[in-house]
Amino acid sequence: MNTVRLISLALVLVFARGEDEVCTDNNLDFKICKKGNTLTRITHDHRIFSGKFLSLEIERDIIISEDALISLNLQTLTLACDRRGVAPETPLPSVSLSSNLLASLTNLTDLKLENVEIDPIGGLLRLPNSLDHLIVEGCELSEVPSDTLATAPKLVDLSLRRNRIQTIKPNAFAGLKHLKKLGLSQNNALEHLEEGCFNGLDKLESLELGENYITLRPGLFKGLNNLKRLYLSKSFNGMGFEPSLLQDVPNLVALYARYNGLSSLQPGMFDALQNLENLFLTGNTLTHIPKGVFNQLKSLKQLNLGNNSIESIEPAAFSGLNLTSLTLSLNSLENIKTGIFNDLNVTNRLSLSDNLISTLDPGAFRNLNTQRLDLAKNRLTEVHADDFLDLNADELNLSENSITTIAPNAFSSTKLNLLELVSNPIKEADKSGWGLSKSAEISME
Repeated sequence: MNTVRLISLALVLVFARGEDEVCTDNNLDFKICKKGNTLTRITHDHRIFSGKFLSLEIERDIIISEDALISLNLQTLTLACDRRGVAPETPLPSVSLSSNLLASLTNLTDLKLENVEIDPIGGLLRLPNSLDHLIVEGCELSEVPSDTLATAPKLVDLSLRRNRIQTIKPNAFAGLKHLKKLGLSQNNALEHLEEGCFNGLDKLESLELGENYITLRPGLFKGLNNLKRLYLSKSFNGMGFEPSLLQDVPNLVALYARYNGLSSLQPGMFDALQNLENLFLTGNTLTHIPKGVFNQLKSLKQLNLGNNSIESIEPAAFSGLNLTSLTLSLNSLENIKTGIFNDLNVTNRLSLSDNLISTLDPGAFRNLNTQRLDLAKNRLTEVHADDFLDLNADELNLSENSITTIAPNAFSSTKLNLLELVSNPIKEADKSGWGLSKSAEISME
């Protein structure tokens, strides 16, 4: 029975004397034959293994002859250069190959080209019709190779990350009617997404545009009605994030809009996203959370507002939500007012850690339901009798504050199973005096 293995071959081509063909197998299952800097053929013993997975590590400029892979029945092919420890200005190794070499691999479904410069010989580089996954990353592409992509109409997953693409023109992906995932992140020069650039991508479900310099324009995502995951972190050119763009993607399940300079939230700005489950607004410059921004997002499960500059939250800003997690850590909150968390369910964790919180209004967490409330790394110095009045939580983390005293019966209206007080000045626990049940655990070390 043949075993299917991914064979990684370190292809270091040395110039042989004259034009003699030199073949080496080095006890590997593939035999590599080369003549000078030309890879003439790769073979393997079908009796030992299937030979369907081949990975070539490219370290120098090479030429791959037109018949080099003809005896192989490949399903997966990788041509990659390991750039770890290499100076960024060092040119990529060049891989010269016949324009039809890849197309001749009629059973190939997965192709990865990474950190190499592809130089097609004889015209347009053609891809096999069987291809459904294509990765071209770090290859210094300056534009989307639309004509080459059109030769692989069955693609469902395409990554063009870490290139130098500046503009995406209309109909750049028009021939890819089955595409579900498109990665365009880390093209740091990418600025212009021209109108119609996503034409024909009716089945697209995931779009990555992170770490670019995109100029906003109306209708940027027009036609992407089936899009479910949109990655926009560090995407825009200083103009911030424009919520009107979301009108064309009503079926989003996950939106990542981190580090985009978003400074304010407007009521209703996400209301078009009634299927949204995960919203990440980390690392922006928000200072205030008004009511009406999230309240209509009935499908929302994860909301991350961490690492902003939030100083205030309007009461009932999260009312009616049923979340698995709410993250408000690494902000500038000094006080938690009564009513902020009214009618909020967080099945896993509400995090307010790493703020500047020194005071809690009486009953600040009343009508909050959560598994774990995290107030670690704040500036609390004491716990008053009504700070956690009617808190409905299993765990409360008050570690790394400056708490010296806890009022009698401060937790008597709660049902806490765990109270964490690690790294506080207070050193002696008083379970019954604080109003905790006998079964509750107190952690102070």
